[in-house]
Amino acid sequence: MNQMRHDLAGAHPLDPAGTPPGEASPADLAALARMVRVDAATGDLVIANGVARLVLKRDGTIRVEGVRIVGTADETIALRAAVIDLN
Repeated sequence: MNQMRHDLAGAHPLDPAGTPPGEASPADLAALARMVRVDAATGDLVIANGVARLVLKRDGTIRVEGVRIVGTADETIALRAAVIDLN
């Protein structure tokens, strides 16, 4: 995981130069604001970038949508649920 953090440092498309927090340009902040919205009717927080979406619902549901979803860990990935539905 430490290697992954190092690989991603400064690699965000809104921050290619690794600009320190608090020093983002107004254009960068506007681009970020276009990716994040709150649905007034449901209270869902939606973060979208292209066809990738992350939806956090008030009831605790987290929905991850995308063409390809990759999980990486240096150690264990644990799934705990009453039911795990694979396809």
